[in-house]
Amino acid sequence: MDYDPIASEIIDWDHNNVLQDWTAALGLQLDLTRNSTFTVSRGEGYELFDNIPFRKHSSSIYGTSAIYEWPALTSGFTSGIDENYFPGDGLNPFLGNVKRANLGFTVRPSARFRVRLGTREGSTPAGFRPRPIHLQ
Repeated sequence: MDYDPIASEIIDWDHNNVLQDWTAALGLQLDLTRNSTFTVSRGEGYELFDNIPFRKHSSSIYGTSAIYEWPALTSGFTSGIDENYFPGDGLNPFLGNVKRANLGFTVRPSARFRVRLGTREGSTPAGFRPRPIHLQ
């Protein structure tokens, strides 16, 4: 078992030097035996969307496991505050509580061939559609 702190930061300005968005995250990653990883993180962010400033945050857990060479399982859960970009007719975008869950499964019958199935990020089950299958 191995563990490491993780950190990231991204900042964007437009051509007029107006801050468009920034994100910062801190977390801890545990690398377990048999190609398994578990990550816990906390993120903060800002986004200027349609001239409306949004301050958001989230907490996430993520896990992946590839015990054997050919199958892999991934899962994650995020909870926090995020934008609703498309709130409905006559309403401006706004912040709201968000909870996202993802589940994915990868089958790799050979080293150069991979099939991935999983849920899309965002609002499920309303409008749920599986991610497209990627063949590599």
